[in-house]
Amino acid sequence: DDRYYPEACYRLALIYGIYKEDRFLGKARRFYDCGMEGDRVRLPMLPDEVEQFREQARVLLSEYNACGRERCTIAATKRCPCQLVWYCSPECQAMEWKAHKLVCLEAR
Repeated sequence: DDRYYPEACYRLALIYGIYKEDRFLGKARRFYDCGMEGDRVRLPMLPDEVEQFREQARVLLSEYNACGRERCTIAATKRCPCQLVWYCSPECQAMEWKAHKLVCLEAR
């Protein structure tokens, strides 16, 4: 049932985020972002429990960003010059350059 998708994402974000290890924080942030997107596309009526999980995940992950390379699970610490995407390392940025190049060059 799609109604529970955001809640599941927030719960997974909390599970991964609670460890506060770089190798999990990127994945945690990605789950949080998925939950936010799920909330955006459904009706604005959220059960209190979902609100609670969303708020806990937001507080826990507010200082972390997901790496722009989709498969990477490490928290991103460096922002691309276009200011649109974060990456955890120059290696991940280089791997994504082909896909990100046009957007990046237009944004500058």
